[in-house]
Amino acid sequence: MKIQLASDLHLEHLSRHFPDETLIRPAHGVDLLVLAGDIAGASGAVTLFANWPVPVLYVMGNHEAYGGCFESVQDELR
Repeated sequence: MKIQLASDLHLEHLSRHFPDETLIRPAHGVDLLVLAGDIAGASGAVTLFANWPVPVLYVMGNHEAYGGCFESVQDELR
């Protein structure tokens, strides 16, 4: 199995001027993308990577809940 890994992208800082930017592109021959925390605020990563060409495993980081309630953000991500 080939895994593409990304973490700490902090896409929430780009979203105002580049709302659809992911900073990464699908890697050739990959079976799974792992987003290992601090990708975008709240559920932003779910929206940005919803149409990724391979399955995505998303692990919430500490920055996803900044400016909100941790439990509410967890519920939103579910």
